Amino acid sequence: TGSGVTVGVVDSGIYQSHVEFDSKTLSGIDYTGENTPLADPDGHGTHVAAIIAGEKDNFGMRGVAYDAGLKSYRVFDSSGGGAITDSMLASIFNDHATNNVRVSNNSWGTDPNSPILESQVNEAFLRASYANAIDAMDSAQSNGTVIVFANGNNGASTVDMWGGLPVHINELSDAWLTVAAVDLNGVETLYTNRCGNAADFCVTAPGGGDSQSSEGIYSAYVDSSTDYDR
Repeated sequence: TGSGVTVGVVDSGIYQSHVEFDSKTLSGIDYTGENTPLADPDGHGTHVAAIIAGEKDNFGMRGVAYDAGLKSYRVFDSSGGGAITDSMLASIFNDHATNNVRVSNNSWGTDPNSPILESQVNEAFLRASYANAIDAMDSAQSNGTVIVFANGNNGASTVDMWGGLPVHINELSDAWLTVAAVDLNGVETLYTNRCGNAADFCVTAPGGGDSQSSEGIYSAYVDSSTDYDR
């Protein structure tokens, strides 16, 4: 049920006022400069957080680990944008270790328009560009944190750079999962990146079908405290 476990949600924030969190232990840190870790103008983080730990109360929906506590690490601003930097990630994962965050959920990845090219992604590039983040991830894992990333939503044959980080940074592979999306029939969606070279630590999970309006995942929404969306 997640009882006694804190899950970190690295995303756009969590809408604290939603009924799915009204008896939940919530805390957070805002890296956007807007100083509102428990607000969510974008809505994505709230949707994800409720799937993880929405309350079991015979109302609305129920999260997978409904008794878990949640900690919001807000990295995306009101427009849904924001740069994910080495120092920001280092701070997040160091906080995981310090505060015993046992699961780190990262439903984000490399922007398809990013200047980082796939041909650049290798161990030397990653260690030079994200040295502090890698060290902090390693420390968090040593303290008991499992790191979870989405594969990416570009329909590619392998995971994006972040989901596949342990392909190049081997010390991270033992406590890392990257996740491909399947539809209601357990079939990989068209949009999800395949496991590819990350197959050794890749799993599948329901992520909503290719038609969001009819096959999406039902979860909390931020327009009001009782709204839900797919």
